[in-house]
Amino acid sequence: MSNYQPQMIANMFIELAKENGSRHFTQLDLQKLCYIAHGTYLALTDEPLIGTVFEAWDYGPVSPELYHELKLHGNKPIKELMGGTFIEDEAEIREYMNRIKSNPSAKNAIDIVYKNFKNVSSAGLVAFTHKKGTPWENHYQPDTRNIELPDTETK
Repeated sequence: MSNYQPQMIANMFIELAKENGSRHFTQLDLQKLCYIAHGTYLALTDEPLIGTVFEAWDYGPVSPELYHELKLHGNKPIKELMGGTFIEDEAEIREYMNRIKSNPSAKNAIDIVYKNFKNVSSAGLVAFTHKKGTPWENHYQPDTRNIELPDTETK
């Protein structure tokens, strides 16, 4: 069972952007990419990739834990790796990321999402997660937070 921290999955996308010279992702982009990777991993393995909940917020699925880590960035591109719960220094971050990379299913899900969504705009990512019949569309209530998106629907 994986259940990785959302910050570390976001770090994987930050690192892929650096390695491949693609656009850097904003906080909103990372939220959507992590959610899509979580759903992809669920579909492939029937297990959650990320060990925290996603909720239905105005701009789509959000991991509150990741939101609180990234909110100070606003809509600016995020270029640096971040720590997580009990993970602070660069060596610990790299060690955690290497554990993700050593899980073939996790790496595959992240690579699939990166390949298919790296050039999709923030608005495009929001539109993708807002499509009719998506978990977000089925559970979203305006001006309401703490509405969890069930993993059974996310995959």
